[in-house]
Amino acid sequence: MLHPRRARPSGGNLADRSHADHCKPYVQNYLSEFGARKVEANALVVRPAAGRKLCREAILKYVPETAVTEFERRLKLRRGQAHREITRLMSEAAS
Repeated sequence: MLHPRRARPSGGNLADRSHADHCKPYVQNYLSEFGARKVEANALVVRPAAGRKLCREAILKYVPETAVTEFERRLKLRRGQAHREITRLMSEAAS
């Protein structure tokens, strides 16, 4: 969802009552919950370290920090099992 004061491709401010989308429910819901806010699309681009930190913190709210290591461990195990089974089947087929 676009933020109400974010510049849109067509331009304009969604918090402005004269904007064509101002009365749409999603805009009104956002405005009532958060108020009119300006969101800079380039904020994360011009400050990459801060952007990475913000993204990392957001991800870690939902995914434990150990998730990647645990995923890689399980993947390695399953790949080993798959490799052994393929090797077994190919040996069996060659016999």
